[in-house]
Amino acid sequence: MIRAIIKYVKQKENTMTNKTVLVTGGTGYIAQYIMAQLLNAGYNVRTTVRSLARKNEIQANLREAGAHNTEVELIAADLTADLGWAEAMNGVDYVMHVASPMIQSKNEDDLIIPAQQGTLRVLNFANAAGVKRVIMTSAFGAIGMGRNKKESNRVFTENDWAPVNSKLLGAYYKSKTLAEKAAWDFVNQPATKLELATILPVAVFGPILGGKTTGSNHLLAMMLGGKTPAVPDIWIPVSDVRDIANAHILAMTTPEAAGERFIISHESSMPMKAIGQILKDGLGEVGKKVPTKQIPTWLIKLIAPLVPIMRQMLPDIGIERKMSSANAKNILHWQPQYSINDTLIESAQVWLETHK
Repeated sequence: MIRAIIKYVKQKENTMTNKTVLVTGGTGYIAQYIMAQLLNAGYNVRTTVRSLARKNEIQANLREAGAHNTEVELIAADLTADLGWAEAMNGVDYVMHVASPMIQSKNEDDLIIPAQQGTLRVLNFANAAGVKRVIMTSAFGAIGMGRNKKESNRVFTENDWAPVNSKLLGAYYKSKTLAEKAAWDFVNQPATKLELATILPVAVFGPILGGKTTGSNHLLAMMLGGKTPAVPDIWIPVSDVRDIANAHILAMTTPEAAGERFIISHESSMPMKAIGQILKDGLGEVGKKVPTKQIPTWLIKLIAPLVPIMRQMLPDIGIERKMSSANAKNILHWQPQYSINDTLIESAQVWLETHK
């Protein structure tokens, strides 16, 4: 018994750290998985939220995400205002800047300007507080979106940037691109001592938290709903939220990660009908209505002028995007811990369990 206690204490000592990490946007899906992994690694975790009233919700989600304890400090701060950020940065060693505006508006500037200004606000306060490094959550869309099928026929790397003047680039990915560029411009100024690394995940799947459908899990929800007989010829690159969280922590702790961008993916895309087949094969009886047939492209083009969602799909029809995660593998020694099949099936099972 005494030996067991001594062993437990030594294990705790090996995982404990006095380092404090601030995670912006603590109510977010990726942020909560990052916080869970940080807590399990022994870090002191602080997070920004717009409302302190959501603490119980966040702690419940952290437990679902696998956190062994949920002792997180909450600070009220918003990307659109200075209030709270000095307090949030006080005594912080590292920042995970995960928060990003998700505003529905016909005016793209309503999304782009807060994303840029919010990122610069976080970096300014982090730099002033003497934070060592910021890990920023960008998106593969800031690299590989905004191009037609011919222009997309190659392997994308971290050297690529999405063309912000392209009409094919949607407002969300434009905001991610411009926010990340603003971040690099900031840290490249001579007076800035702050280090930066950016994480660029592809489509984010994984077990949902608190019964809330987030990220690309909306796609699974649509396919599991039983009301979609067929799917368009759209190709999806898959990443697991838990692998993404792990990449953030590796980018924080790996000295050579400073100044680098990291695509997080399985390095290929798959058509929606193939995703449907994985779900149908893996879920048994509950997956029998998952669509595995494909909507003819000519039909989508025909009805696109009348159906907004079809019109939005047109630029991505038939595009199989490929990307390299060699940078993450070589520098961070990152490897996906979850196969595509396991990610999709587990995501679907959790969604079905919470939507009975």
